[in-house]
Amino acid sequence: MSSWSFCTTSSGNSVKLTTCSTVIWFRWHEGTYQPLAADDRGILRSEVFPGLWLAVDALLEGDLRTVKEVLELGLAQESA
Repeated sequence: MSSWSFCTTSSGNSVKLTTCSTVIWFRWHEGTYQPLAADDRGILRSEVFPGLWLAVDALLEGDLRTVKEVLELGLAQESA
């Protein structure tokens, strides 16, 4: 089983995309990585990088247009 991992320092987030078609986004909290839940629209929002939003279902379906639109919406919210 292959996987991708994106990790930051101990104070950051970690995102793992696996071949099982799941996205698990972790946050570092009190010395351990804990899963970060998506909101009711299925969007994961970074706690470390303001505006970094990930549309999970769109990503898994290969709908990169929606992934980009959600990311741009998050970035716009943070810069407003």
